[in-house]
Amino acid sequence: MGNAHVDKVQRLITAIGRGYTHKSLERMVRTELRARLYATYSSPNLPLEDIAFDLIQKLDLQNRFADLLRAIINNRTKKDSSAGENDPPTNEKDPLVAECRYLLAVSDAPEPATDTDGPAAPLQRFAFETPLVPTFGWCAEALRMAHRVCRVEVGGAARATGFLIGPATVLTAYHTFRGVGAERPAANIRCRFDMLGSPDSPDGTPVEMADEWLLAHSPMPPRDQHPSHEDGLDFAVLGLAKPVGRWRPPGATAERGWVDVSGPIQPEPQSFLTVLQHALGGILRMSVMPAAVLAHDDAVLQYRDMTLPGSSGGPCFNDRWEVVALHHARWPSGEGGTLVCLGILITAVREALRRADRLAVLGP
Repeated sequence: MGNAHVDKVQRLITAIGRGYTHKSLERMVRTELRARLYATYSSPNLPLEDIAFDLIQKLDLQNRFADLLRAIINNRTKKDSSAGENDPPTNEKDPLVAECRYLLAVSDAPEPATDTDGPAAPLQRFAFETPLVPTFGWCAEALRMAHRVCRVEVGGAARATGFLIGPATVLTAYHTFRGVGAERPAANIRCRFDMLGSPDSPDGTPVEMADEWLLAHSPMPPRDQHPSHEDGLDFAVLGLAKPVGRWRPPGATAERGWVDVSGPIQPEPQSFLTVLQHALGGILRMSVMPAAVLAHDDAVLQYRDMTLPGSSGGPCFNDRWEVVALHHARWPSGEGGTLVCLGILITAVREALRRADRLAVLGP
């Protein structure tokens, strides 16, 4: 199945979050999949959409995504005399059932066998593609970088992802503030760090903006135009009220630090890429993909579709944890309706700031 169906998976995650309670989802997984939701797939302390994300991702890695779709359909259409009063309605017209039936149909997955010799044939993975990562040292560096990434919130709502590039400086996507401008009261904007789904910091570390919060930016390009030096690169450099980069994250013994954007790092075609992102406004997620890089010019990196809404502004790293781009958006590739990702090269951000004589805002 192609990337054109990632939006359907996003809708499925949202529908699960709306259609189940924590208890009824736990009961469905136990009765239909013969598994313990919170012991195997996720944490009971997360919002339902984050739990749904975890459940889908881990079942997909087990080639059992089709099993989940059939389990939801069966759970929500059968007549169950033991159902509690808070269980979801059993209705063939249920929109969640419709989403699941659609995903099964477009997957071309066969119906499950009638015997019990083995699991149903797997769906082709299309929403989450997570190969093995290189080393445990690489994983340790991933955690250090994760503490430098934040969820950008405007008016109390999660809008994008950003990352520290100095002790009190964040780089993110400018379109997060579309129609807002520098006159927006700083009190309405915050960056929330440490949203890792950890019991050490369930609500993260919120940091307010400085009074003069928009230190530099490049506008969003016109609709249907790729970012460019001429039309806009869609980035913003934010000033924080406190030097969170000098603080120790929850449970850590060293300072948080920040992402180094000083080097002229150019990605190689077909090279490895990792994107840290607050997908769907939830806890921080990591997409890891070999041979992800497709092409780039002097401003824009194109890479395989590995993000969801809420990811704009997330850092894109190579296999050495050097940041190469700022995630911008998913974009139709023109090839059968599939999507690719576009990111703003860090070298382009530096060049734009140099032209505007604002290079100093990138920190020490």
